[in-house]
Amino acid sequence: NYGTGKSHLMSLISAIGDDWEGTLLRQALLKYGVSTDYIGTDADRSTLTKQRVMDGSNLLLRFDQGSTGAIAPDLEQQVVDRLNQRFPQSDAVLISDYGYGILTPRVIQTIAHLQSQFPRTLVVDSKNLPAYRCVKPTAVKPNYHQALQLLGETNISHQNRADWIVDQTDWILNLTGATIAAVTLDRDGAVVLQRQRSPHRLYANPSCQSRTIGAGDTFAAMLTIALAAKA
Repeated sequence: NYGTGKSHLMSLISAIGDDWEGTLLRQALLKYGVSTDYIGTDADRSTLTKQRVMDGSNLLLRFDQGSTGAIAPDLEQQVVDRLNQRFPQSDAVLISDYGYGILTPRVIQTIAHLQSQFPRTLVVDSKNLPAYRCVKPTAVKPNYHQALQLLGETNISHQNRADWIVDQTDWILNLTGATIAAVTLDRDGAVVLQRQRSPHRLYANPSCQSRTIGAGDTFAAMLTIALAAKA
């Protein structure tokens, strides 16, 4: 939301634990101007964290911890209420769903209802894109492996991944209900697919794989901003 004065430009709606990791998250969000007023806290949950163990530029291993079960009914109601409050005030909405229990079927149905009432630039980055077909998103951002999963494809040895993705344009758009699908291909860049328009190829400057932390999230955020700005 493009606010004025002391209002925040961005807000995060989510649920975290009443723990040290949750406190760190709130501090980091506030540092970068993101409102934390819409984050719910549950003492029975642990905040999701990912810790990487590095040896110079080499990634040795990663520890993931935190609650991944569905949020409790009272917290789910908080998320629904906050969506109803915040969605109509926003210019763009980005949904990041890694299957960690926040975006329950009821929450997704709430988003679909709000999008039908107050159409917004809405981008979905999810490991379960078919669940959002009812939302009719402006755009979706699967990576290559998520696109394979979406299409029920087990062959991961396509010599030219970009060309293969282009051939699946209609399937990807129909299965997700999106107007645009930006399929990221890590070091091979991305392909942007649109209805009744030619595909657009984006190229990347490959970096060390261990340093690409949050690359897909960054891509989804910038895609959302670009679409909201009518780029």
